[in-house]
Amino acid sequence: MIVKKINTRRTNKTKARQIADLVDYIRTPHCTHPEEKIAYAGGKNFLGETHSGQRAEMIALAEESVHSKMPVAHWILSWQEGEIPTPEQIDEVVDMFLEGLELSGHQVIYALHKNTHNYHLHIAVNRMNEITRKVVLPFNGFDIEAAHKAIAFIENRQGWETEKHPMFIVSPNGNILRRRDANKWEDGTALRVGQKARDFENATGEKSALRIAQERGAAIMAEASTWEELHRRLASVNLRFEKKGSGAVVFVGNETVKASSVSRAFSLKNLIKRLGTYEPPPVEASTSEEEVEPVSAVNHREWMEYQSQRKAELVRVGNAVDLRKEFTTQMRNMKARHKEEMRYLRYRLAKYGLRLLNIVSRCLKRRHEEELHILCSYHTSHIHSSTKISFEHWLRSNGMVEQAECWRYREIIEQLYAVEEREIQKTEMYLYNQNIHLKI
Repeated sequence: MIVKKINTRRTNKTKARQIADLVDYIRTPHCTHPEEKIAYAGGKNFLGETHSGQRAEMIALAEESVHSKMPVAHWILSWQEGEIPTPEQIDEVVDMFLEGLELSGHQVIYALHKNTHNYHLHIAVNRMNEITRKVVLPFNGFDIEAAHKAIAFIENRQGWETEKHPMFIVSPNGNILRRRDANKWEDGTALRVGQKARDFENATGEKSALRIAQERGAAIMAEASTWEELHRRLASVNLRFEKKGSGAVVFVGNETVKASSVSRAFSLKNLIKRLGTYEPPPVEASTSEEEVEPVSAVNHREWMEYQSQRKAELVRVGNAVDLRKEFTTQMRNMKARHKEEMRYLRYRLAKYGLRLLNIVSRCLKRRHEEELHILCSYHTSHIHSSTKISFEHWLRSNGMVEQAECWRYREIIEQLYAVEEREIQKTEMYLYNQNIHLKI
């Protein structure tokens, strides 16, 4: 979901006229914008039930504020394409959103519009408190952050899809955290998988290179007493530790992971303190390409089918990884050539004056920009979009909505399975201790 606060524009309209125009647009947009349609509308904390009565109540209460030029705030909440909330969900969203802004009990008029591919909810809330007769300034004006927190809570509560790179996310234990603090979900003893790796796993269903390095190599690097032992044991699980610049990386097949991202204890500086002067791995040590591993057992059969289709698509359009490497090399070479051409031009034309030099430089820069645009367009056309389709989107596009919901909440499902398995083990152990043998 997306949340946006519409700022009040400077106008010659009176406060009453501004509020009337706003709530009329929210409730009856077709009067001024025929293309806009209403899917659902409502109002809360009013005495009247009609639109005109609620509008008059909101204006009357707002007029009691002498210092505030516009005490009614306008918010827009937008769902992703294909998501259609029900009237019951809309009422709940409004309640949760106002609670997140600490405006529960305030007058609010809202309506769900469907004139675009994305259903969006307009909310007009009167910040004037009906009891204290004072205008409330949520969080001392820092209400954008509070709104994003409320959106994270709403998405988690109702199961809406999260936008890319949200400001806040909800941890498995229900806490709302900043996205950059997501690694605080685990306790102090657990290894932390960063948000970038989590995003990759959520999209593809594959284990990220970071997770593989942690699962296979963390114990080895923690237990190794010498560099020789560390390199030998890592090679046995198809990993390799190498120094790079002032730090170090862990090779997972052909991919690299910063050693410090596996754990702070495995940074080059900390390992040198524990193991002594760095010793590189043997020359013959190398890693082979990694087989793709599923990050979860949920929907494993569907995931295998998804992977086979992705591989077939990659074969059809060519190896996407090689194409990206080729594009990066071509881009680097082209920029180097452009820089050299510009340097040579300035050297040759400097004696003719600044005016001529500027004209020719602009022409050359325009030609360089055209060359870069052609290269980028060519590269984009050779990477088919279907190779990047996420696993959850693939499930939904193939009509497997129930499996897609299971994938979205796989962490909860896995926890339930783990609890159930532990209960079975406890029961079996109890029966064994009591010398009770069951035949199944």
